[in-house]
Amino acid sequence: MKNIFCKTNLLFIVFVLFFSLNHSVLANSSVQLDTVLTDKLDEANPGEQKDVFTPDTKLIYLIWKSDQLKEGQALKSVWIADDTNNVAPPHYKIDEATFNLNKDFKDKMLSTLPGSYWHGDFSLSKPNTGWPVGKYHVDIYLDNDPVKTINFTITSSKATTTSSEEDDDTQ
Repeated sequence: MKNIFCKTNLLFIVFVLFFSLNHSVLANSSVQLDTVLTDKLDEANPGEQKDVFTPDTKLIYLIWKSDQLKEGQALKSVWIADDTNNVAPPHYKIDEATFNLNKDFKDKMLSTLPGSYWHGDFSLSKPNTGWPVGKYHVDIYLDNDPVKTINFTITSSKATTTSSEEDDDTQ
């Protein structure tokens, strides 16, 4: 009798461990999220990917899409000022916004993007006195799990570069 009890407990422990490991692997699986950081928004043709902006940039957009998202999930952006030369404290949270992926949201998208893609954009407006020069990033979360970090810079120089221009220079 004791032997059967031990085997049952062992089987239960193995089952719990397997389920726990399987659940943690599924929870941490990364979702492919395509993004474009830009200062122009046009759903048919978003602006060029940029990682450098000027203090007078009116809006910074983070355009996103994925075919791996599911109804009921939440996608969140958190905009951070990493280093603005003491204009803001280091790693200052500027703003955050959340998209709840629900049926009403998807029904609005079906006419603009075929297939099973979810897409949308997050944006951040220029402060009244302009963007402080410095380093920034935006973190993207899916159901509060980190998915992606996108770094960008605000520079006083009028010459801004795009990621594709930088890639061309390195070849």
